[in-house]
Amino acid sequence: MHLHREVLKQLLSEDELGSLLRREVVEDFAARRQHTAQGTQARDENEIVAILSECGGLSTAEDSDYSLFDRVEGDVRWMLTKLWREKRIMQIPMGRDIYWIATHDFPLFRAALRQVSATGRTDREVLKTLTAVQGATLPELSKLTGLKEAAISSSLAKLERALLVVRVAAQKEGVRWANADHWVPESG
Repeated sequence: MHLHREVLKQLLSEDELGSLLRREVVEDFAARRQHTAQGTQARDENEIVAILSECGGLSTAEDSDYSLFDRVEGDVRWMLTKLWREKRIMQIPMGRDIYWIATHDFPLFRAALRQVSATGRTDREVLKTLTAVQGATLPELSKLTGLKEAAISSSLAKLERALLVVRVAAQKEGVRWANADHWVPESG
């Protein structure tokens, strides 16, 4: 939308542009496309997945312009937890925030955002272990690798930012981690 507006600004004066595109029409269109307009919000889990596919990553920070709370009617956290346990959505770090995405979109996000590879010994050991066991909690990783939980925790944070590991739905024992290559369904 912004690109088209910039092209139009090059062709038309601000007054001509203003008469061509009424602000309230543009705002209404944007709200509908972003699912923030009344009647366009998700009402169930399937609609949340559809909105995540259309809008991309969305945050649970209520004050964010990209908040799921503006796009969902009902108990957002309950529906997210259910979808996360079903592996239909997942969390990825973007900047300082954690965003929810549709799991089937993970390969696209990973290709666009992947920045770092596992270069340290701890990183390689954590990835190797997560691959072998199909996921583990922090204490389980410590027992399996013989590494301290603090070192593993630091490695997991780095590997998560690199989109090499993902948080799998929390269990009684805590968050389970998995190698992203082995947890995320194949695209296509």
